Amino acid sequence: MEQCACVERELDKVLQKFLTYGQHCEQSLEELLHYIGQLRAELASAALQGAPLSATLSLVMSQCCRKIKDTVQKLASDHKDIHSSVSRVGKAIDRVSARTNPSLWVGVPWSGMHKDSAGEHVRVPESQGPVSPPCQNFDSEICGVVSDAVWDSREKQQQILQMAIVEHLYQQGMLGVAEELCQESTLNVDLDFKQPFLELNRIVEALHEQDLRPALEWAVSHRQRLLELNSSLEFKLHRLHFIRLLASGPEKQLEALSYARHFQPFARLHQREIQVMMGSLVYLRLGLEKSPYCHLLDNSHWAEICETFTRDACSLLGLSVESPLSVRGDVCGCVPWI
Repeated sequence: MEQCACVERELDKVLQKFLTYGQHCEQSLEELLHYIGQLRAELASAALQGAPLSATLSLVMSQCCRKIKDTVQKLASDHKDIHSSVSRVGKAIDRVSARTNPSLWVGVPWSGMHKDSAGEHVRVPESQGPVSPPCQNFDSEICGVVSDAVWDSREKQQQILQMAIVEHLYQQGMLGVAEELCQESTLNVDLDFKQPFLELNRIVEALHEQDLRPALEWAVSHRQRLLELNSSLEFKLHRLHFIRLLASGPEKQLEALSYARHFQPFARLHQREIQVMMGSLVYLRLGLEKSPYCHLLDNSHWAEICETFTRDACSLLGLSVESPLSVRGDVCGCVPWI
């Protein structure tokens, strides 16, 4: 019972630390957001007045960056301390398991007694020093921890490998190579399997060419399911189209204002971003590239929209963003080298 009480005490400590950390984290982030919000309002006010960035605001921005860094480091340090507390709970449970279930040590030669971290004597097996009790989660039955696919025939394993290669080729847009491999390996790939990859590759290629129309049509047709995923894909596509109109100069101002109606369904979630885009219209005649809104013209937005579309579309269609072959390259050694 004493050992169980020890576990309970360690658990209470962890729960108390979780509670304290959560409250401290929430308070720190709220203060930081309030501070950043005030600074952002000052910067926006200075930008609307057309005044250059003052030395005072520059100093305040530097202090803000330092405060963000210090806050993140403090929260990370506190979080690491919680991990240590959780580890102590696990060790306390292991000590109870070793005392209440001696069968865990059956067949292990003993070297004598050893004092654990609690100051109590426990038996340890022969070794060069004290060792921890064995983990109760260990499963000595290999069939219980190994996938059934390991025992498949060589032909079956080869087919799985070929299918992984074909899926990788489809995801990379190498459709001709994938078809050739299917023919040479007599692999029968269903059209329903190909279709999502064909459609996604067509849209991604259009995005690489800065053509938003296919992606917008796809996002509008899947709007409800994207909303269920909390995806901002459709808004980002409309935003990028609006920015293209702004980049065309003052002659596109009326068209840009007319297109802004597409932002109405997203006003609640993206109010701040919409305000920024509307504010950029003030500088349209002077040229956005020389205004505080020049970041809107950054080409990185196109790379971002390709990544966002790929991630959200794969999630919606139940596909993996990374192909099985790419994952194999990351973990190294899951399947033989080709």
